[in-house]
Amino acid sequence: MTRMWRAVLGCLVLVACGRTEPVRPWPLPPTYGCELAVEPRAIDFKDQAPGSRATRELVVRNVGDASCALQSLTLGAANDPTFTVEGLPWPRTLGPDESLAMTITFTAGPPALPVERKGVLEVRTGDLLEPRVDVALSARVIFCKLTASPSPLDFGNVGLNLTATGRVTLSNQGSVDCAVSGLVLEPGTDPNFRLPAQPTGFALAPGASAPVSITFSARDSAPPHLRTGHLAFDSNDAVTPAGRVALSAYINTLCTEAGQYIYTVDNDGRFSRFDPLTLSYLDIAPLRCPTSATPFSMNVDQNAMAWVIFGDGNLFRVDTATGQCSATSYVPNQQGFSTYGMGSTFDSRTGTDTLFLATQSSVLGTLSFPALTVTTVGSFPLDSVELAGTGDGQLWAFAPPRGGAAVLARMNPANAAVLERYELRNISSVGGWAIKFFGGAFYLFIGADIWRVERSSLDPTRLEPLTPPVKVLTSAGRDIVGAGVSTCAPTQ
Repeated sequence: MTRMWRAVLGCLVLVACGRTEPVRPWPLPPTYGCELAVEPRAIDFKDQAPGSRATRELVVRNVGDASCALQSLTLGAANDPTFTVEGLPWPRTLGPDESLAMTITFTAGPPALPVERKGVLEVRTGDLLEPRVDVALSARVIFCKLTASPSPLDFGNVGLNLTATGRVTLSNQGSVDCAVSGLVLEPGTDPNFRLPAQPTGFALAPGASAPVSITFSARDSAPPHLRTGHLAFDSNDAVTPAGRVALSAYINTLCTEAGQYIYTVDNDGRFSRFDPLTLSYLDIAPLRCPTSATPFSMNVDQNAMAWVIFGDGNLFRVDTATGQCSATSYVPNQQGFSTYGMGSTFDSRTGTDTLFLATQSSVLGTLSFPALTVTTVGSFPLDSVELAGTGDGQLWAFAPPRGGAAVLARMNPANAAVLERYELRNISSVGGWAIKFFGGAFYLFIGADIWRVERSSLDPTRLEPLTPPVKVLTSAGRDIVGAGVSTCAPTQ
């Protein structure tokens, strides 16, 4: 907008008391002054490649008939630092019809999110009608940004003579297509890892993703039981054109077919086997442990032996094949742990499980074997949780919807700190609760209902999963209070 001059028009009207004739007005003379035009009012640098540098011109012109003070020209405090303006002495004075051209620069720098860059250039002037003019700045940094998840990929426990399939998801978080090529297993990768038949190259549009499948077959029991390797690929990612994902798997001779299920116990003591692949229960037997208390929580070890804690603090072993209950040497109420949620994590470096305990008063601990001694780890900010350990070393906690949203949280096994936290707002089931991890998903048992949450839907930058929990089964008459699964169960 350009205004060549400004006139203030008006008149002076006198009203005399008692007169009926109109009073002739006297017009006021027009006045002229400072008037600044800023062009353009928005600067778009459009698409810029990483490392590029682009400039645009901004012109301030005095279109009035009196001198104007150009007091300052600055970038807003919240500006993206990629926008800069050349240094000039301020303040400056522009006479009538005088103009000043300035250079605005956008430097894309190395590839980095966000793709969209925004800024505001603040022009402060002596123009009384428009003392401040904001010039919008914008640009897009276009690049391929390829991410791999999970990285590393740990198959966890794989039973002897069994084959497990894992997936690495490649995602394009940039703003141009990513060209992926040369998918291979690096030389030196254990031969038990294989790439099934699939494309070795493809293009990913911005925001798109594609899975890459890898299999591991536990074909021999000779040490070392920990097997490793790397998946490699090439791309046009400007930062890491050569991608690399570490692979690991542990051949476990203890793992059996019995460890490939989730076991549950309900409030009535009914011990059952749940198959996540068919979403079906198989009732095994009613628990007849020597206690009048009801079951509180449970866990299953690598030998497919269940450990059930009851409401009176007693811990029993339960044969998952028969449901037969056996007493243990466990001493109740160690370190203040009377009742607790339970979950095991597996460390492929050592081939061992760690059984974690979580009290209802928000204290995390471990239970050692064979001594059955409790050690306190630390406190955490969640109430009444159940635990799910994974075969690839993660520890998760689930708090049911009791007066608020249900919560799923990943915890640091070393100190009980919460590393990730997600609200599961659509879960409304009531009753007992338990959580276990199987085949890349969490199974949440709440009363008679089972909900599934895919681990791949969890993004630490979001408060809720990318896809909400799905109710996969309702089994009338069951009120699940404990669930257990071996770390021999698949992690993908």
